Amino acid sequence: MEKRGQLESVDVVLSLVLLMVALGYAYRVAEANYYAFKQDEILTELRVFGSSAAELLVTSEATTCKCTVLPGTGNDFYITNCIDIQKIQGVANLAQALHLSDRFGVHVSVVNAGVEAGDPLPADNRQMYSERRVIMAHSGDITKSELEKCMNGTSAACKRDVATIYVWRRDLID
Repeated sequence: MEKRGQLESVDVVLSLVLLMVALGYAYRVAEANYYAFKQDEILTELRVFGSSAAELLVTSEATTCKCTVLPGTGNDFYITNCIDIQKIQGVANLAQALHLSDRFGVHVSVVNAGVEAGDPLPADNRQMYSERRVIMAHSGDITKSELEKCMNGTSAACKRDVATIYVWRRDLID
């Protein structure tokens, strides 16, 4: 009888140990799944806001070239995919100009023009969204006749360029 009671005690202790191991493993798996879900959520958010900011970079009046038809007529228009270098360098808060909240940082690099605008790129290895756009980089307003020369390929002032926009979250989420 005495040995039987000892065996039952050992059985209870072993089953409690196995139960704790199983619960620990289940908790670890749940935590890993939550972390993966959170990372996917952050990437999706970056993709959505970054893509919208890239589209606004090449279409917004705050960044694109203004074409003057005849001064004083009011028939001026903005050219899609023509970035005004003076505008993007002169904007105090590029993220705000691209309708991003303060939670996001943004940096724009125009390759051949050698232009860097916006926030400095973060030094850590946080997740970022980047997108490249083929653009025409111009400094200041462009006249209709200059635009026509650019379209015909007879103007050296209108070369194709590549703009890269980087968007990241300022706050790190664990």
